[in-house]
Amino acid sequence: MLATTLLCALRGRGFALRLDRSAERPARLLVRPASRLTDQERVELQANKCALVTLLEAESAAPTTPLRLWGRDVMTALEVFPGAQVIAHHVPAGWPPSGGWIPSSLRRVDPCTAEPPTMPCPSCAGTTWHRAGAGWTCSTCHPLMMEAS
Repeated sequence: MLATTLLCALRGRGFALRLDRSAERPARLLVRPASRLTDQERVELQANKCALVTLLEAESAAPTTPLRLWGRDVMTALEVFPGAQVIAHHVPAGWPPSGGWIPSSLRRVDPCTAEPPTMPCPSCAGTTWHRAGAGWTCSTCHPLMMEAS
């Protein structure tokens, strides 16, 4: 989940997020009321902590004050594209995202691989595959036929 999506979802449910800054330690992310957080929300908060801290710092900065958090290249991009926002900072990049698949311009499906194809069906764009004999077939174009008893 993106940090911006998580921030909006938590605020929509009535949570207040703020930063606790101290000179001797890094900024802490405080969520109130913490007792209402689900286990999944706690996991998402931990995974997106750096990005959420950056978002909250950017929110608290005056709009006319340039953010000193970003490098020169990012500042240039923000000046060239008015209204653009930085939504992640110091977050490790990974592609494809967890549970995602990499789209491919190759429109040929190899049905004889050990794993199901990682691209959509060229006929219907479905992404669900099932075994058919020794290969894979699209579950939308070729649904499993159940025998009548």
